[in-house]
Amino acid sequence: MSLGDVPPVPDWMSDLAQQAGMSDSAKETSERDARWIGDFADQLTMAIALREWDTAVDLVEQGISSHYLPFYLFLMYQQGK
Repeated sequence: MSLGDVPPVPDWMSDLAQQAGMSDSAKETSERDARWIGDFADQLTMAIALREWDTAVDLVEQGISSHYLPFYLFLMYQQGK
């Protein structure tokens, strides 16, 4: 998937960014983060579905070493409420 194929940030995320007083560059960072999280989730889901365990473990290790995974887990927790 190329960056041109990525959908825009959801309205709730844009509203949250505006309420937090985020600048345009912060919004761009938020959009980049959202794209990374979406790509990460897709890749991990596919690796697990295809039973590519080594790839799945590598992705989890990559996610843990990044600053994105805790944010991703927070979003998943919020969706479960």
